[in-house]
Amino acid sequence: MSQFSRFILLIFFTLSACSNPLLQDDELFIFGATIVVPESGELLSNRIVHVKNKLINEILIGDESIIPENAYRIDAQGSYLIPGLADMHIHFDHPDVLKLNLAYGITSVINFRGFTHSIHMLRSN
Repeated sequence: MSQFSRFILLIFFTLSACSNPLLQDDELFIFGATIVVPESGELLSNRIVHVKNKLINEILIGDESIIPENAYRIDAQGSYLIPGLADMHIHFDHPDVLKLNLAYGITSVINFRGFTHSIHMLRSN
């Protein structure tokens, strides 16, 4: 499996876990990932990202042995974790546009050409 494929799967599973109602009040630990720091380009290897109540609570150094036994875990060995990207100019005219953006790590958008029926179509899906 390519690095890109692993990255996309990591984003998908992370977002799925964070939106899972069973995990809303629980903790999520993503371990083994290399974190990309966009401001400096620094790569922080072998980190543990602790998500609590859908927010990043802390970033730890170490292996999975420091994670509580009953916590939900995602093994991200060999994967990269980046902050969500922003696309400041999209043309939203079909729900797949947003799915495609998400697949590439884009979590925030500004829509410059869209129609009300497009928004209603998205909400109904």
